[in-house]
Amino acid sequence: MELYFEKEYASIHFDKDNGMLIMKWIMSPMSDEYREGLSTLLVAIDKFRTGKVIFDIRNVGALHPDDSEWAIASWFPAAEKAGLTHSAIIMPADIFAQMSIESLKGDASKTFIDCYFDSREDAFNWMIKQ
Repeated sequence: MELYFEKEYASIHFDKDNGMLIMKWIMSPMSDEYREGLSTLLVAIDKFRTGKVIFDIRNVGALHPDDSEWAIASWFPAAEKAGLTHSAIIMPADIFAQMSIESLKGDASKTFIDCYFDSREDAFNWMIKQ
């Protein structure tokens, strides 16, 4: 696995063997960190020419409403344009974080496929089949 991006709050790796990116939120990001991480992911999608991303959001915490709005209005359309086709999302156990993420599920008009998982292994197994 090739490390593409690493900060104290998130990392992005490219799994060349399976042609996918893995974004892991290490801790709950501040607004600017959240946007920097996702913006960097857009660059990685283009650079590695993959539409497959695993998001490990177990440590992301609850999103600020402004960040949710930004994701819906700006990031999702940019991700579609960059070529995102499949996202496997490893969900947090924290109910408040889950509710925050749930707000993003139905609000964005997305053409890519989202699947939600409780474990990293299940997310990888699903993504490998895509």
